[in-house]
Amino acid sequence: MDRRIEVGSQPDPALDAGEETLAFPKTVCHRTITGDRARYPQAEFHGRTIYFCTETCQSVFLSDPERFYAAHSKRRP
Repeated sequence: MDRRIEVGSQPDPALDAGEETLAFPKTVCHRTITGDRARYPQAEFHGRTIYFCTETCQSVFLSDPERFYAAHSKRRP
């Protein structure tokens, strides 16, 4: 099953400032992804792949991507 959904059409350079290394990608809430990335719900947002812990979070993101990303991307453990 393809778990990637595309939202937003233009890349946003500001998103790249917080990009994690490819070896240890993180979910939008900054949890480290372990194992196969394809198992995690995903969305393309302004040209960048955003990972989610659950399909529920992905669904909430899709209802208002800008607001969800702004609220969750500021949280750092």
